[in-house]
Amino acid sequence: MDEVSEEKIEEIRTYFNVFDTKGDKKVSIDVIGEMVRAFGGNPTNAEIEKICKQVDCQGGRISIEQFIPMFNTLSKWSKDRAKKPEALLEAFRMFDNEGNGMISALEIRQLLTKLGEKLTDAELDIILSGYEDSDGFVRYAQLLQGVTGQQD
Repeated sequence: MDEVSEEKIEEIRTYFNVFDTKGDKKVSIDVIGEMVRAFGGNPTNAEIEKICKQVDCQGGRISIEQFIPMFNTLSKWSKDRAKKPEALLEAFRMFDNEGNGMISALEIRQLLTKLGEKLTDAELDIILSGYEDSDGFVRYAQLLQGVTGQQD
């Protein structure tokens, strides 16, 4: 628990109690991602599954003492991933046949619904909102800046 301030632990405890629907001071492992996201993290489903395998989740429920280290790890992984948009930029470049910094929004949709963490159409609508031009193309560097919150 040393990575999280006492103030943050109290915030987490309050939020944790909201998700304790059985009153047993535990929450379902199904809400771990939602709870971490509520505090600014962005864990992938694969990361959540990985960390759940490392923690004893008897009956599919965990205590706050189990959750805090999970929160630390998932938050760190999210931050580390957000610091590395170069890999994403390089991946987009592979699909930039014209070399003009743009790929079709349709191609982005196909990639993000079929590979890795599969996104829904609604999630893609939110992500691509404001980035698709009138010809159906996206400047992928701008998209990544918007999604990661990082500037050049």
